[in-house]
Amino acid sequence: MSLSAFAVALRHLLSNELCRKLLRCAFIADCQAKSGQAELLLLPKWEILASMRVIARSSLKKFWERPGCGDARGPLHSWFDEAVKATWRLSQDVKDQYANASICGNHRVVFNVGGNKYRLVVEMQYRAGIVWVKFVGTHAQYDRIDVQNVNDY
Repeated sequence: MSLSAFAVALRHLLSNELCRKLLRCAFIADCQAKSGQAELLLLPKWEILASMRVIARSSLKKFWERPGCGDARGPLHSWFDEAVKATWRLSQDVKDQYANASICGNHRVVFNVGGNKYRLVVEMQYRAGIVWVKFVGTHAQYDRIDVQNVNDY
């Protein structure tokens, strides 16, 4: 691979929003000029920690637009902004950021939102970097659902 082709591929990788956070490079690529082209001698081992993708913001918006739930907009918006910047790879990563989050079965996590007035249930797919919104509701509505099987959105 020529140096220019490698540079184009690397530039594309760095500009990709999901891969914008390169945490470290274990090996440094050693390029050596040969016949006017650079030859890659050692491929870098990148540890890429991409931000989480929340599916779907529209579910959160649909909830806060309900009558009587307008006060959930700020807390849900804040949670969304933090979630899309997070690099959760384990449930412990979530607990480190949200100590009051409850880790449940079936890859579910329950977040207390708006001073525990609302509950947000998501399904985490850590390897894929995806957070699926499964339920948003009041504390009273939450008490009536089965966290492991709820799928309102």
